[in-house]
Amino acid sequence: MGYDVSDSLSTQGCINALKMAHKNRIYKDESLIHHSDRGIQYCSDEYQHLIKKCNLKCSMNQNSDPYEKAGSGDSKQVQSNQAIGQIIC
Repeated sequence: MGYDVSDSLSTQGCINALKMAHKNRIYKDESLIHHSDRGIQYCSDEYQHLIKKCNLKCSMNQNSDPYEKAGSGDSKQVQSNQAIGQIIC
């Protein structure tokens, strides 16, 4: 898990949190899905590049409901791939 405390919603805060989370991962060879809303900081080119560099699969809500994918087929895919999802920022 990673975190960053900031007084803004800038992309840099999420980048700091993602770098911390990646550095602290114990099972770096295991699959991991990064799930977030469609906030501009998560959609930025810089953040998405870091997601790929960390070898994470990106998952985003279609709507603004944070529980949107909780009961969908995506959760079955996660289970079948034995992937672990974490909230990173």
